[in-house]
Amino acid sequence: MKGCARLIGPVGMLLMFYSAVEGADAIQFEVVTNSTGSSYGSVSAAIGDFDMDGRMDAVVVVRSNLFIFKGQGDGMLVRQTSYNLQTFGSPTVAVGKFNGGVRPDLLVAMAGELQIWRGNGDGTFAPGYRLAVNAAPNDVVIGDFNNDRYQDALLIKTERAVIGSANAYNEVLTLVPGAPDSSFRAPIFHPLAYRPTGRAAVGDFNRDGFLDVALGYSNIPTATGTVALVSVLLGNGDGSFTDGALFYAGALDVSDVRTADFNGDGVLDLLTAHFDMGYVSCLFGKGDGTFQAPIHSRAGYHSSSLVIGDFNGDGQTDVISADNVSSEIWVLEGDGTGRFQRSDQPLESRYPYLIETADFDNDKRPDFLGLISGTFEDGVVKTYLNRTVPRLHISGSAGQVTVWWRAWVDFILESRSALSPEAPWMVFDGPILESSGMKQTTLPAAGGSQFFRLNRGACD
Repeated sequence: MKGCARLIGPVGMLLMFYSAVEGADAIQFEVVTNSTGSSYGSVSAAIGDFDMDGRMDAVVVVRSNLFIFKGQGDGMLVRQTSYNLQTFGSPTVAVGKFNGGVRPDLLVAMAGELQIWRGNGDGTFAPGYRLAVNAAPNDVVIGDFNNDRYQDALLIKTERAVIGSANAYNEVLTLVPGAPDSSFRAPIFHPLAYRPTGRAAVGDFNRDGFLDVALGYSNIPTATGTVALVSVLLGNGDGSFTDGALFYAGALDVSDVRTADFNGDGVLDLLTAHFDMGYVSCLFGKGDGTFQAPIHSRAGYHSSSLVIGDFNGDGQTDVISADNVSSEIWVLEGDGTGRFQRSDQPLESRYPYLIETADFDNDKRPDFLGLISGTFEDGVVKTYLNRTVPRLHISGSAGQVTVWWRAWVDFILESRSALSPEAPWMVFDGPILESSGMKQTTLPAAGGSQFFRLNRGACD
């Protein structure tokens, strides 16, 4: 009974709740596999509506090629075209609008160079401005860091510097300001104390109107042992940063950093993944650029990448955590306290690497994109389509019964008076009211039984 939730029992009594899927309203996904046509694994990806048709598309990097996939609006991604980058490195791709218009462009960061690929608005791209850089970035984030209304590129990379007569490598954050003519201005460098690991999280952590950056540092030696730290760099609004504090995130290492408001207080928090510790850590923000002690929740043992979103429509932010050693993807349901409940069973995917949350089938529910990241694996990009069903609730008093559910997306309430397979499910034709994000209907507690379920598709 995919797509259905069921409430079973006689009207007017305390009814039993059942679901079409194990675990009642557990967060569920359907996996759609899309091939790049390459025998090599994907190394980077990004999403956007490249042809401006209201459907989410994707760009995937495989070795030295960009593969453009057109979204079909049902979760399928169909490869349209490809572009050769003429590099032997491992490029990283990001989506932005560098021309100041509405058409999405691509930014490709590779060894020795940044390159803008101008979007034509029809799903095709043309090579544009190039900028020489000294090393290949580990991560690229797009945003307006100097408040000039043009998108900038934030590079997390190792920069080569000359010290005396020998080459040395310094850890730096590089901000490359965007310009009105779809080019870049001179980079702004910010030295870092340690080498960042995983992706960067960007947000206004001290609420001054400027974008800040959070980075993960791994295996930092202290007097009490090796720890994982989060460094917060506070944006000055001109493309430069001021070093903030270092915050303890857990033991050993940080493999990813994400940001969201996990406790609903209007302040951005941080979430870190820990590769060899089997947990994720939530650090509540104080709104001044500082963070509280971490709250740990069980995840995959080798948690390597994260995506976040409200996947069950309960108003709380949930987490998807990929373990790219055990080839597992775990669903972590949030409860608004900074703690997350891990799913009973993982989704399976070889060497998964999670990219971003988006709605790939246009049903107003968040899905997510993932890659198979093994170097010699087949080039595959996967869309994980949200198939979670809201939970039905019931209460009875004074000769009435009220059925209600979260008005997340447009599920249809159906009813029947018997559980026999011959008894048809009928669309409930009574009045349904919506208020404060909930839908409900109230009916008399008449004799006999009546059964309800929510439906978005074919059910048994």
